[in-house]
Amino acid sequence: MKKIYLILLLGLLTLCATSCKQKEVQLDDFNDTLSWVLGEKMGQQYAMLAEINKLKTDPKIVEQAFAHALEGNPPALDSTTTAIIYRVFEELNMRNQQPQSTSQPVATTSGEEQLFANLTAQNPNVKRHPSGIYYEVVRQGKGDNAKYGDLVLFDYKGYIMATNEKFDQTYGNRRPINHVVGKPMFPGMVEAFKLMNEGSLYRFYFPSNMAFGAAGTPNIPPHTAVVYEIELHKINYMQ
Repeated sequence: MKKIYLILLLGLLTLCATSCKQKEVQLDDFNDTLSWVLGEKMGQQYAMLAEINKLKTDPKIVEQAFAHALEGNPPALDSTTTAIIYRVFEELNMRNQQPQSTSQPVATTSGEEQLFANLTAQNPNVKRHPSGIYYEVVRQGKGDNAKYGDLVLFDYKGYIMATNEKFDQTYGNRRPINHVVGKPMFPGMVEAFKLMNEGSLYRFYFPSNMAFGAAGTPNIPPHTAVVYEIELHKINYMQ
């Protein structure tokens, strides 16, 4: 098996070296070929992201910065500037890839519909969002609401809605989560963060098709409505 693998590898390297030589690139061994493949892949990714975001970047400066970092030099810019610029780029990338949202009500299973009917009858503070999620404001924060592509720092507790069984939480288990809204995130959670601002504490009730759907998770059965208590600490907070 090892012999076959080595033969295939040598064949691929020969093919790559021949192809690259036709383009006036000399690759003599595995390390040369690996270096080319890694560099080309990074270049393709950069070109794709630049096209998606309509960025007018200078490839020569990108090449200089890459070489600067590869040589082990200290960063040319201070960490705050770098973090802000890269965060702006990430936000642009997320917003340009944002799927089209729908304002149409989302249907639930019959069992879930009864759960939500009972919930709203018993708790007048619970409101229904046009996306199909339900929410209750426990504590209102200040400032602008989070947006798709924002970096949010938050804690949470998660429950099975029908049984009130807790399946996960950050409190006491790990540090608050610092995560970009929508990357990746189930649909209801995206809508949830868009309702919140810094310092707010909300309780969200998600029908299964706005959460983990028919697949479920190892801890959550398929077609299960879930409850999340989310405390949003900061928006676009740089650690």
